[in-house]
Amino acid sequence: MDADSLLPRHWDSRKVRKAYSNWIEFARPNWDEQIDSNSIKLSFESNDASPNAWEGGWDADGSPLFSILEPNPGYTKYSSLRLFERLPLESDPLPLTKLTLRSWELSDDDPKSIRHLSALKSLNLYNCSLPRGKFWTALRSLGTTLVDLTIDYVAVDEALVDYLTSYGGLQCLVLEYSIPPGLVDKLFVALCTKHADSFRSLTVRGNEELHISTYAHHLAGLHSLTGLEISVTKEEFDEGAIDNTMGALLSASQKLCHLEEIRINGLGTLQRSKRKLRSRTKASLMRLQSHWPHRPSRPLVIRVGRFWNLRLTLFTTLESYIKF
Repeated sequence: MDADSLLPRHWDSRKVRKAYSNWIEFARPNWDEQIDSNSIKLSFESNDASPNAWEGGWDADGSPLFSILEPNPGYTKYSSLRLFERLPLESDPLPLTKLTLRSWELSDDDPKSIRHLSALKSLNLYNCSLPRGKFWTALRSLGTTLVDLTIDYVAVDEALVDYLTSYGGLQCLVLEYSIPPGLVDKLFVALCTKHADSFRSLTVRGNEELHISTYAHHLAGLHSLTGLEISVTKEEFDEGAIDNTMGALLSASQKLCHLEEIRINGLGTLQRSKRKLRSRTKASLMRLQSHWPHRPSRPLVIRVGRFWNLRLTLFTTLESYIKF
């Protein structure tokens, strides 16, 4: 397929068209014969909310256009130097606002490449290596202000916390990896102090070491939060501990007047014991009825289990009850 044919029909900007065309040419999987044609996906979408955005054309600066690059080079981690190596040195930074990378090694060794990430708003990293935190330091120096960040099998380090402390406006954060104990407080302090007004969704999954009790007291500071998803360990849901676990969550939700839903998923053996997870959650909520958040006009939904097939809705009216 011709590179230009991947661009919108009414795209007028020759400068940006040339840059995209060069990049598309590079994105074709020609690095290794063992990489099949489906290893890399590149698509263009309109950033305009209007349903007729494709019909009217755009200004030459290309601002309504964002790109999604999703390379997956297999078992070998390619250097980020290869992402943009075929773009001419004199080309303007790409208006790239949405990026998903799987199994790459990211650093700031090549300013020519890193500058193309300055407009990013959404970043999803899976199984990526970030040597010495240089990638986060580079984003900070560029002034990149992410709104949506997902990191899965990516180490959380001081450089990430420093980056999140450098700006405000983050709305969604998904963490699917262990967080060093010494960084838990620093991470949540950064979220509460710099992003509380904008922060809407937090997901903490697959973490055997990060217990709710270590961060629940920080949640109250995220006053704009509307959705929370957490993973819990067997120890947290044992008979002697579950009331403390659920109590910490309910206590934090008292101050979260915008919170609409909490999703709870079990880890390890608890994930396989779905009935136990559901029954203990239900029983604990009944025992903790006096701790339910006081919000008669906005009930709090608690979903339990991997497929969220148990739904508990908490109401606090004159006759408080749980609706199934």
